[in-house]
Amino acid sequence: MCESEIYSDGDAEDDSLKNIGCDFCLKWYHLGCTEFANLNYKEAMIREFMCYACK
Repeated sequence: MCESEIYSDGDAEDDSLKNIGCDFCLKWYHLGCTEFANLNYKEAMIREFMCYACK
């Protein structure tokens, strides 16, 4: 799990630095720090994401 702070990703060019929110709580993560790290951002956003805390 990433220890880096989450920032607005509006300017992030690298998909792994873009943020993805848990569909079950209010937590946000860098895409590259999730199980979806191998997907591009558009692919990850259409999938249901459950964070580590909710599992």
